[in-house]
Amino acid sequence: MAHTRRAQILMDPEEYDELARIAEARKVSVGELIRAAVRTVYLRSRDDRMAAVERIAAMELPIDSWARMKADIEDAYDAGVS
Repeated sequence: MAHTRRAQILMDPEEYDELARIAEARKVSVGELIRAAVRTVYLRSRDDRMAAVERIAAMELPIDSWARMKADIEDAYDAGVS
């Protein structure tokens, strides 16, 4: 096994309890849940992010002007659509 390093963090009890519930549901440890989050948020390479952007761009989703999209969002919000 590769050499590992220990990191210790202090958390609000409610936050930890919520992470523990999520970890249990996913059948992983709290430590693995946190490591996965760190990898996803902080350690993804620029190439990975660019590949994700390219996949989204290839979807050819309908796009309108910002003014029209903003109006649609506001209309949905006013109508209580989530």
